[in-house]
Amino acid sequence: MTSYKYEVSASGIKSILSDTFSISTWLSELAQNAQRSGAKRLDIHYDEGSHSLVVKDDGCGFDDDSWKAYFTVASSGWDQSVIDSQRPFGIGCASLLYACTAFTIFSRSNKVSVSTEEFLEGGEVQVVPSDSFVKGSIFEIALKDSVRFKESDLGRVFGGFLIPVWYNDVEIARPFSLDVLSLSPSLILVDFEFGQISVKPIQPDCSARSSRNYLSVDFFLQGLRVDHRSRYSDYAYNIAHLDSTKVRARVPDRAELVGDVAAVKASCNAAISSSYHRQLSAILDDIGIDAFANQYWRVAMRFSPDILSSAPVPLSLLWSVDSLAYGAEECNEDHYKEYLGDGFLREQDSRTVVAEGGLDIYSYYTALNDVPEFNRLNFLYASNLPVIDGGKLPAGHWLIPRLVHLDEADFSVVATDSETITIDTAGFWRHSMMLCTEYAISVSGARNDHVDVSLPDFLVKDKAMVFNGVSYMPAGESNFENFCRQCCGVMFGDSDYPELDQAYLGDIVAELTSVLLSKRGGSIEDLLKKFLDAHANELSYFAELPNQRFSLSFSGDAKPAAIVSLAA
Repeated sequence: MTSYKYEVSASGIKSILSDTFSISTWLSELAQNAQRSGAKRLDIHYDEGSHSLVVKDDGCGFDDDSWKAYFTVASSGWDQSVIDSQRPFGIGCASLLYACTAFTIFSRSNKVSVSTEEFLEGGEVQVVPSDSFVKGSIFEIALKDSVRFKESDLGRVFGGFLIPVWYNDVEIARPFSLDVLSLSPSLILVDFEFGQISVKPIQPDCSARSSRNYLSVDFFLQGLRVDHRSRYSDYAYNIAHLDSTKVRARVPDRAELVGDVAAVKASCNAAISSSYHRQLSAILDDIGIDAFANQYWRVAMRFSPDILSSAPVPLSLLWSVDSLAYGAEECNEDHYKEYLGDGFLREQDSRTVVAEGGLDIYSYYTALNDVPEFNRLNFLYASNLPVIDGGKLPAGHWLIPRLVHLDEADFSVVATDSETITIDTAGFWRHSMMLCTEYAISVSGARNDHVDVSLPDFLVKDKAMVFNGVSYMPAGESNFENFCRQCCGVMFGDSDYPELDQAYLGDIVAELTSVLLSKRGGSIEDLLKKFLDAHANELSYFAELPNQRFSLSFSGDAKPAAIVSLAA
């Protein structure tokens, strides 16, 4: 029987390593080796003409053991304390080999010169005396033509590094490094099971997006970014520096955490949430419940909803429908919603509040195709009831038992002193309209927590609108533009009136106004004069009209039948 054991092919490993490393790998490995050697500073100089680097640190440098370890993959020459605290991978030389054609290392009184091609083919390198003493290490690196070196990469690699890094004599900003974060008076450092988190302070609801509060975190391990999730180049989220003895990252580029990552993230989120809760509680104690509810409602709902259970509801969370529902293309959230502004709804206020759930007010074709939805929106416009998204209230809030859901509600309308007329003006071809003194809207099927709720009838005296295909025109309505737009946009469809711009809408409103004035007992003479005034430009072609008198008669279908010139 043939048996086998696990072995690693040296030649095979060498052939695949060239596709393994990126610029982040060898840059971060050089930097990590420097800080592990006790360096307080790392200097990088790049010469674009020769496409070469000089990397210098002020650490302890190389001794005999560390020279050997550096040229052996997965071998570490560090002392036990570094091995225990940082778990070095031992890939520093390997990553550098595939980035350059040659490099020379100066350290203490020695130097090593390496040709990548010869070394990978099995050649040896020798440690030889150098002409001068170097306290730490100096790497002179001739980069391959295929390796692209950009200054912008340095900020990405070293933005959270443990020691200062200088590029061409200019210090690289390290806004995410633990030493910088710990000195910021506006940040809060929180210890958690797997390291430390720099938590952003709680911001009011109206703060800029880049400073709002999130559970999202960018993780750093040994000063290098791992599991990067921030969509923004600036400091948008919280920063967690992880403990190397408890957390590992995938070799070679640390692109993600490995092991029980879910436990790390859950612990991190819990620590951030706890910090937010403490901050919110302190803010509440400082400014009082009214100011707190007005300024921090949304952020408190995310992280400490229990704080809001007895809070007054800011009117800025409630809205009303500020125009009739119709299917015009420009309909959007702003068309229907009007937030109620400053002030509060308090527990002793017995007003009925409608739950937003089931009100599909954003759909383009809602009003055209969904009659129940259309009726609900018109009812809200007529009744002026405040509306709130139930999801903006914490569980157990005092307002929840008072919320009324209209998802299954039916509406019936009864008009007083009504008369049905047919209108043939522009936009209203053969349209039936019910003229009335007022009309009452009755609601059935309103519910709260699956229990029927009785709502009083709502009496409407000054708002014309459509219910179930019937238009109601109460005596108190005088501004017809909203109603005309609804009839043209919904009852006939936008495709029938593609030219429904403001000018055409104005013509429709003018004609409807004339008809209604007549039906309501308006003066025929005034209506006719208004019509002639509107067409003065056309009449100006008749030079003989000024100071002339005419007799105008109409046929039974209200069309001009005869015009007779009278003596002046």
